[in-house]
Amino acid sequence: MLKQLLCITLLTTTLFCIEIVIDTSVSKERKNFIQYEILGYQKPYVVLDGLMWQDNTETETVQLDWNSAKEYCQNLKLAGYDDWFLPDINQLKSTVDNNKEPLIKIESGYGILSVYWSSSANVLDSKFAWLIQFYSGNTLGLVKLSKSYVRCARAGQ
Repeated sequence: MLKQLLCITLLTTTLFCIEIVIDTSVSKERKNFIQYEILGYQKPYVVLDGLMWQDNTETETVQLDWNSAKEYCQNLKLAGYDDWFLPDINQLKSTVDNNKEPLIKIESGYGILSVYWSSSANVLDSKFAWLIQFYSGNTLGLVKLSKSYVRCARAGQ
């Protein structure tokens, strides 16, 4: 543990001091994210029903084919975590609320009109995988070589 004393001084008068304790075993990425949260910026994720969902501008800018989408999630480092995955179609369906429009429960507005890959392959035709359209809540199949948007998830929250 590393302890530091932070004092806020205004015009040579100390207003207050706080002691900050830093766990040196925390990864650099997690330390940076903790600082990010302390400063009050919008978090790049949202937690719904036990899953943490990626919720940043990349969810409406990154378009990949199915295999690349799975790889993107496996390699994602976000909010100090590196255990992200491409969710299956049922996990994606859990983010839909049929009583509102758009139907996605995630309130940030990122990617609400877009279609997102799931990790679920179509069992009837291995060339296709399942996607969800968050505005309508509809699921559809698409050729895995096509490009679509990606929203990663992680467990344990």
